[in-house]
Amino acid sequence: MLTPTAQEFYERVTWEGDTAAAWRPHDDRLSPVRMDPRIRFGLPAIGGIRTEILREHSDAGETDEDIAGEFDLPVDSVRWALAYEVSARTRAA
Repeated sequence: MLTPTAQEFYERVTWEGDTAAAWRPHDDRLSPVRMDPRIRFGLPAIGGIRTEILREHSDAGETDEDIAGEFDLPVDSVRWALAYEVSARTRAA
């Protein structure tokens, strides 16, 4: 029996047998953002592309659709990445 907080963490982990292989930092199960030590050194990424890179393109004025096309990602994935980056900035401030 896990506490609610421990259960929430457990459900965000991608398990390979008894080993934690990756983690979903967002509490929404639909989020494609993953932190996997085998991809981009465990930094938050979608489809192997760091969320920070996608944010930099957005900050430079590119639309979500342009970013999605440039990185061959669904527009929804770009939006998840940008939402993650906003929440990460908020936590860091």
